[in-house]
Amino acid sequence: MIDLDGLPVADRVRQALRDMEHGKWSKEALWLVPAAPRLRWSGIELPGRPHPPEPELAFYEILRAEGGDPYSRYNAWRAELESFLSALEGRVRRREATAARAGSSTFHSGAAGR
Repeated sequence: MIDLDGLPVADRVRQALRDMEHGKWSKEALWLVPAAPRLRWSGIELPGRPHPPEPELAFYEILRAEGGDPYSRYNAWRAELESFLSALEGRVRRREATAARAGSSTFHSGAAGR
């Protein structure tokens, strides 16, 4: 798996992955599930199949149950996820470009073929 150090909300992503590995559909895990295709492209497979059928709704319901303004918090969490994904994809592209310049035929990521 690609190194997540230094990426936005990397600790939250790691927590989500740990929760999924243990079959726990936490707020963090539900938040991450909709990003599965982009994560897969970057070489990260989500554990804990099958995933809930409507993870975004379940995530929103958890935020609503916690009180406060769930809409604002939902949007903030989604923006943080988008920031993470953009940074991750940039890291993968840079790694592939570096490998291509070096002539490495052994480098492989989930991004191959995209």
